[in-house]
Amino acid sequence: MLKVLAVAALAFGLIGCGNDAEKQDLIKYVNTLKGFDGRNQEVIRQIKILDDPSRDITKADLQNARQLIADYVGDLKKIDQAEMVYRPLRLAYTTHLRQIEQATDLAADKGNDLRRERGNVAIGVRHIEKSTKLHFNAVDVLWLRQKVETPFPLAWPE
Repeated sequence: MLKVLAVAALAFGLIGCGNDAEKQDLIKYVNTLKGFDGRNQEVIRQIKILDDPSRDITKADLQNARQLIADYVGDLKKIDQAEMVYRPLRLAYTTHLRQIEQATDLAADKGNDLRRERGNVAIGVRHIEKSTKLHFNAVDVLWLRQKVETPFPLAWPE
């Protein structure tokens, strides 16, 4: 009888530790994404530039937007998913990374005239915005599941 109680206590203890580790994992990840606020502001700035019909876009402007996409993807890849113990968070991250990587393909130079290239790059940059907003919603659900006491800090800048 004592062995059964000891095993049950150990199991409950491990479950409790797992939830705390998962919660800490989620908080660490959210804080990392909070560091992307400056990049998200730059995404909004690039969208405004690309959508402004009164502005003449140059190849350098398009290259700057493509570089923003490449840097965004590169910084997102730096997040070490191997350290993530919370499986739903790891799945959300890998899905988000795959979606963000698609922005590179959408904005790739296809050798078209500048007007068409402008549209392709704008689609790629907007793809980052759309995918990130969806990812924030998914992470917010995980935040609620883990019952983190502090308010969810991620929001797309206006």
